[in-house]
Amino acid sequence: MPNNKYSINNEDFTYDSLDEAVNDLWENNDFKVGDSSEVFEGEAVEFKASKFVPSMSDLLQGAAYDEVSEHSESWKFSTDDYFTLQHAVEQAVDKWAEERDMKPKFSELKT
Repeated sequence: MPNNKYSINNEDFTYDSLDEAVNDLWENNDFKVGDSSEVFEGEAVEFKASKFVPSMSDLLQGAAYDEVSEHSESWKFSTDDYFTLQHAVEQAVDKWAEERDMKPKFSELKT
């Protein structure tokens, strides 16, 4: 079931229900006969914590370079190595976030 969010300005989708958005419009604006306003709707798609995991091979190679400079250039990651490492770290981060109720509490909007 979609998790719809509502907005009165088409930017901040902060309302959980259409009624909540309409009530806020009604309470915070001076409406006159003939005035109109819009309420916008979009589907909130939750982020996984792993969405924010940086490139692990880049971090490792950067840290190695900081430690031993150009000598670190011999430490190469194949495409398969990169994806295997990245996938393992992303799975670990999602598991960690789930176990500690640390999943992101924000979402992106699919309109």
